[in-house]
Amino acid sequence: MKLIEHTYGLFPHKYFVFPNGNFNINISNCNYKIECRTVAVLRRDSFEGIEELSSFFSKIEDMKEEFVNSIPSIEKEELIFYLEFFENILSKLYSKDDSAKKTIIRLAQINCYLDVMQEHEFEESNIDKIEYINKLRDEEGIKKAKKIFFNTAKKFHEYVLVLRAPYEKLLDISYLNMNGVRGFFCLEDGIRITKVRRFLFDHFSPYTKEIEPQIQTFLDKKMDMPLEDIFIAKAKTYLRLNNYAMAIIHAVIALEVIVPRYINGYLKMNDINKQAIEDFNNKFGLSVRVKALLKLMLPSTYHDLIPNVGSAIKHRNKIMHEGIGNDSLEKIDNMKDIIADCEGLVNALKIVGKEKGIFIDK
Repeated sequence: MKLIEHTYGLFPHKYFVFPNGNFNINISNCNYKIECRTVAVLRRDSFEGIEELSSFFSKIEDMKEEFVNSIPSIEKEELIFYLEFFENILSKLYSKDDSAKKTIIRLAQINCYLDVMQEHEFEESNIDKIEYINKLRDEEGIKKAKKIFFNTAKKFHEYVLVLRAPYEKLLDISYLNMNGVRGFFCLEDGIRITKVRRFLFDHFSPYTKEIEPQIQTFLDKKMDMPLEDIFIAKAKTYLRLNNYAMAIIHAVIALEVIVPRYINGYLKMNDINKQAIEDFNNKFGLSVRVKALLKLMLPSTYHDLIPNVGSAIKHRNKIMHEGIGNDSLEKIDNMKDIIADCEGLVNALKIVGKEKGIFIDK
């Protein structure tokens, strides 16, 4: 027997514009089918309390036909319709009541729907299909399903970004920018055999009171935020979103900003003339500077940062020159430590630079 697993995400239409259609995509030598549609999401709680709106919701709920004009969704919470069907129904029901029509349109959320489909084959004589699904999507299985979805969505978004540039928002595919990720199973003929399951993510964002006075300090001093700090912040953000390629690239850009400033300042402080420093810069790349020179120029306290920083530079070079992406980088177990040590080295150069009187801050 063959089961079709659907894992889909809803993306705010104002940020993401995916082309409507069906596509095939290959990720890590596995083929997946993708469906993209523009949809209207109607949440039940938005239509409760006013009789006319509640009546409309009940009426359109009865007209729902899965895989014909709607998307399976969380029961008793919401309805998801293909946008063209939703607009046609509104035109028919409220052809003479433009005010009600506008109210309903305001209450509906327009989203881009992206569905990643996987095929699963199993022998029904050996195991019941529901039992098979429960084993397939246990706690580890759910993690795998989410990983497959985001890897596929990211790659698809990269194609859209390139082909739509410059008319595309530069937003990463992330949990925070999405209205939800859900999953369900159906048979080959489209008959659904499981309820829609919501995949939850950690949206927690800590609030630190220290941020306010720190921001005001920068504003009062009319300081620019150091460029290396901006790139490290982006690296940490991409790391949280599991976009390892972008995390590595931004971490290494931060190093490329601050390492030459520190080394050049160190050489200048030791009476090396400007021409010699320029010759040095033309000859030695970032890897040599970090792995060799910084060991001579930094106290041994910071030497344990250098191996992981060297790894970051190596991975960045592979990204830039060999075209490796998340498929390869997600196999690296210590990615979090690599980014953390890049940040540690940036901070170390600032601390030691100030102690030694090297002017590395702009």
